[in-house]
Amino acid sequence: MSPFIYPLFLFLLPIKISHARLIFISFLLGFTVDVFSNSGGIHAAACVLIAFLRPILLNNLMPGGKLEEQARPDIEKLGFVSFVIYTGTLLLIHHYAINTLDLFSLRDFWYTFGKSLLSAIFTLVLVLLHQQLAKKK
Repeated sequence: MSPFIYPLFLFLLPIKISHARLIFISFLLGFTVDVFSNSGGIHAAACVLIAFLRPILLNNLMPGGKLEEQARPDIEKLGFVSFVIYTGTLLLIHHYAINTLDLFSLRDFWYTFGKSLLSAIFTLVLVLLHQQLAKKK
């Protein structure tokens, strides 16, 4: 089980950031992690994947675009349940992509999924703690 807190940076980017800019920033973030962890591009691939899926998930969580353009999708703006769905889903996808690319096999699907689920839950707890500590007073 290995939590990765760095995707929180991508989750909290403004809602109306251009899709190309979001994917580029995601690639740079993942590439930076790959360079320092010598992981061969798996973090960059996982970050680009969640950057691609982020606008789709946000559109489904916020029908009608109820947040202003420069808003960041944090726990205050989305609400607790929507924020947990948003971050939990993207964290699970991120962790599953990393674990699958690391093994480079779909043979042990349930083991990989279980490992990814536990890592995503632990990371989600850390993200929620961060959101509570960073809450404006």
